[in-house]
Amino acid sequence: MSGGALTADQVAWLEEYRAEVVKAFSAFFAEAANRFSDGEWLLRRFNEAVDAVLKGSLFRAVDEAH
Repeated sequence: MSGGALTADQVAWLEEYRAEVVKAFSAFFAEAANRFSDGEWLLRRFNEAVDAVLKGSLFRAVDEAH
């Protein structure tokens, strides 16, 4: 399933958003490593989702919530 090509502005926004999320949650997961042992896995899944969207796939958040 494809969501179509993103505009340059959308790609730039998504990359900026990714950087902010990864920076914020990397720090959070590092500080709370005893409570969030899967923090790196979550960030990896987030990055995979962003990569998929950048390649034209639809983001399927509901699948991740379950």
